[in-house]
Amino acid sequence: MAHLTYRERPVALRRPALLLAFGGWNDAAEVATNAANFLRSAWDGTVYATLESEEFYHFGLSRPLVRSVPGTSEREIIWPDTEFSHCRAAGLARDVLIGVGTEPHLRWKTYCATVLEMARELEIGLIVTLGASWPRYRTRGRSA
Repeated sequence: MAHLTYRERPVALRRPALLLAFGGWNDAAEVATNAANFLRSAWDGTVYATLESEEFYHFGLSRPLVRSVPGTSEREIIWPDTEFSHCRAAGLARDVLIGVGTEPHLRWKTYCATVLEMARELEIGLIVTLGASWPRYRTRGRSA
């Protein structure tokens, strides 16, 4: 898994499930990514791995962000990497691993194979993807 970098590999996982949310066409109003980020925060998730963006994104379409570092004159670049967090909340019967990122532009097969290989290594038994779409509006009895 050359594209995945572990900070600290989770161990002794309890029936782990992987929840994935991707910004892009299936994330209307950022509902899916905001829901995943909310759960990660509510369940005290800690980042355990990053799927590097270099091979999977066209940076003309999904540009990295540049922001000022608070309290300094420095700037930092934030790349569109996919971050994976480990959540072990007391009220959960299983550990939840949450992956949040932008859907890739390039090399989908390699991207998916990397995520699935990680899932196999960590013995994840359930993978759930989140998505959102715009509702169809009706006006005076006709579909818009």
